[in-house]
Parts: sequence; C-alpha cells; structure tokens
Amino acid sequence: MSDRVYKAVVFDMDGVIFDSEKCVLESWKEVAGKHNIENVESVFVKCLGTNYDETKKKFLDYYGDDFPYDEYKKECSAIYHLRYDDGRLPMKKGIRELLSYLKEQGYLIGLASSTRLAVIEHQLKAAGIYDYFDNLTSGDMLKKSKPEPDIYLMACENLGVKPEEAIAIEDSYNGVRAAYRAGMCSVMVPDMVAPDEEMKSISSYIFNSLIEMKEWFEESGKLMKSTGDKILINDKPEKNKGIVSRTIDFLSDFLEKDVEHCLYWVSIFIVIIMAIFFPIMIFASEYMSSQGVQTCMMKEMWGIPCPGCGGTRAVYALLKGKIFTSIYYHALVPYTVVMYAIFFITQTLQRITKGKIKGMKYRNWYFIVALVILVVQFVLKLAVPGYNI
Repeated sequence: MSDRVYKAVVFDMDGVIFDSEKCVLESWKEVAGKHNIENVESVFVKCLGTNYDETKKKFLDYYGDDFPYDEYKKECSAIYHLRYDDGRLPMKKGIRELLSYLKEQGYLIGLASSTRLAVIEHQLKAAGIYDYFDNLTSGDMLKKSKPEPDIYLMACENLGVKPEEAIAIEDSYNGVRAAYRAGMCSVMVPDMVAPDEEMKSISSYIFNSLIEMKEWFEESGKLMKSTGDKILINDKPEKNKGIVSRTIDFLSDFLEKDVEHCLYWVSIFIVIIMAIFFPIMIFASEYMSSQGVQTCMMKEMWGIPCPGCGGTRAVYALLKGKIFTSIYYHALVPYTVVMYAIFFITQTLQRITKGKIKGMKYRNWYFIVALVILVVQFVLKLAVPGYNI
C-alpha cells in the first residue's frame, strides 16, 4: 500500500458487490432474441458503469434515434426482476468477508453506483448488507455519469473525507476512469471486461477477486503496524464541514446512538420485567398466601425489610388485578407509538439527506416485547385463579 493514509473505501455496486452485470446482459440477450437486435452484448459492455441516460444515449448512437430503447429496457427490467428480486441476486464471492473486515478495522464504507437509490437500497437490504454502509451515493443524485468523477467526489464529500484519503473499488472501465479522475486510489476487480493498457496505467491496483483484495488489506495492515504507522483513522474529520453537514451528523448520531439505544435497553428491561420479575412475584405471593404468611415477602424469605412494601397480600392483590392491562395501555402502547414515530422520522430524514441518516436497527424488539406480553398474560390466565387480562 502507498504512503497515503486511507480512511474510507467506496464500492461500486453492479459487478463488484453483486454479480448483476451478467444477469442484466442475459436479460438483454433474451429481449434481443425476441426483437432481432444484433450485437447487443458489444453495446452493453460499452455502457458498463454508466447511468440510465448515458446508457440510452449509447444505444441510440449505435442503433439510431428510432430505436425504442425505453420499451426494450422495460422488457429487460421485467425479466431481470422476475428472476432476481427478493434476495436472489447472486453476490460476488468474498464481499461479506471484505465488508465485515473493513467495518471491524474502522474504515468508513461508501457506495457510488450509477443505479437509482431506491434500487440500491432494495438490493442491499435484500442481501442483508445494508447496514455495513455509512453512505449511499446514486446515479439519480447528479447529472453527470461515470466516467466523469462527480459521483465519487460526492461520495467522498458525503463521507467527510478527501478523495486522496479514499479507495474506490470498480470493475468497469468507466468506473475506474471516474475514480482516477476524482483523485482516489482506484482499484480494479475485473468482472466482464479484462483490464487493457489504459486500465493498467490508471489503476492503483488490480485484483482477480475480492478475496484477494481482502488479503491485500490484511497484509498491508500488518506492514503498517510493523512500522508503527496507522493505516486507519477512525474519527470522521470535522473541519471544513458546513453547518448543514454538522447538523446532519449530530442528528444521525443522536437518533442512532442515543434514542435508538435507549429504546433498545427499554425494550430489554420490559422483557425482563414481564417475563421474569412479575411471574416470580405472583407465584411466590400465591404460594406464601396459601401458607398463611402475612408479613413482607422479602423479610420472610431473606430477613430484609422491603421499603414501601405493603405486605405479601397487598402485592398479590395488585398483581392479580389489572396491573398488566394498566401497564399495557399506559406504558407499552405509548412506548410503541413513540418508537415507531422515531423510526418514521429517521426513514424520512434518510430520504431527505440521501442516505446520510440511517433508519433504526432495533425496531423489531417491539415484536419480541409484544410476544412476551401475550405469553405471560396467557400463562397467568391459566395459572392464577381470578386473573383478568
């Protein structure tokens, strides 16, 4: 690795993360066979790494202005989504291991793809790798497509790093050109096209696979550690950031680290109380009441007075009555409403800020809480005489 200190790694998506270029080509071949379109593969290869408008322009330049690109593209998309939606899109070997390694080592991880943001989010979530990324930059966020450097410059800006502090991983000629022109460390992992002399001259490194690239990272890390240098800087640079960027960072940290983690621990606390503490109190009180014990349960069992305890029968009567219903309606329902309101806010902010603020990760804890409540209520209904849900 060079003497630079790299803080971020920015991935292309199609052909780097997913083995999707070949899938799209197969869909185009099927459309081409149906409509007798010649040389579609050679035209398609020229479009690798470009956005919708640039791809359409290349098709029209080759086939003529009367070529019904939008119609054929729609047919191609229908074939593609029918075959590969819902997590069926094949991933490149080693991508999960590489993402996990980079995250563990403290790199910022971005994505710069000519694909639309909605499609990017859907595919990353379906593959279960969405949360690895600190920022997503898509082709519909700007006018100029690869090989222009705009998308990589925007990705670096969104991550808060300089282009020379970031590594770009690409598979296409246009992608490598864009990363090189942006001033990044351009790494090529070839997919459908082998590197030519131009790619060899402008690529900082060329690897045969992501597995090979991960090994390079590991070996480079060992080398840097042995010399006492640091290959990683975990802190996001704050200087040169505007008020808007700093506000977004603050909101993101607050929502993800403070609010979300607070809700997470509240959920765990509710589960513990509902599943363990209350049933133990109820059954212990039932047993002690049946034995004629009238004193404080804690004092009776451990010889320790229980401050504020009105006695075993009072505790039993309270728990046996409508306390669960009261807790459910006056605590758990408002808690759930607040939780989902915050989740909705984070999702809305994510759209507005183009992915700079992530959604909540732990929202599914509510379903665990609800399930525990139902189970506990059902058990109490069966086991405790006179208990009303």
